[in-house]
Amino acid sequence: MRKIFDQFSLLFTNPSLAIEIKPVFLPLVTSLIAFWVFSLLLFFQNSLKPDLFSISVFPGLVIKQLPLKLIFSIVTQFIVVGIPFLVLGKKGISAYFSNLALIQFLCFGLAVIGFLYSSVFWPLYKVLPISGLTAKAVFEAIFLLYPALILVIFRYVMLWMIATKSGASSKMVILMCILHLVLSAGVWFLGGVL
Repeated sequence: MRKIFDQFSLLFTNPSLAIEIKPVFLPLVTSLIAFWVFSLLLFFQNSLKPDLFSISVFPGLVIKQLPLKLIFSIVTQFIVVGIPFLVLGKKGISAYFSNLALIQFLCFGLAVIGFLYSSVFWPLYKVLPISGLTAKAVFEAIFLLYPALILVIFRYVMLWMIATKSGASSKMVILMCILHLVLSAGVWFLGGVL
């Protein structure tokens, strides 16, 4: 567990060093399951949809039941993010799985942001002496959209850092991005068909 905690402590201060840490299998799996369970609990009351959990630029399947939607989002993550790392071979796959806890930690952060907005900031907005579409949009942007956007961008930057640490050239990174977009579009298309 020590290596997992070291990864988390370095995530925002020295992400490059955090990515280089190789956690042990059992603590890695334990932390992944914990983040998935806590995210599931937080998504029961959340302004952000579990679609964000999958790190996909396209929406996923239209699933009404929240547990199934979250499971689909987790599976989507392995498809649209994990498969592009196959381009880098064994070293890329190893780096991806070594940093899964960090990726899930950022996903968990998104769930926390959405939960806090639903539970704290939205009730606060209702009692404040402000109203109107502009005020609502500004309030939502400050307390929900901007924090979530920062985490989403940071998540993609971290994936790029994982790829480059695995020895990916510029051409390989571009190929991974194209593959990611194609897979994301495929999931989105599948959702429309089903």
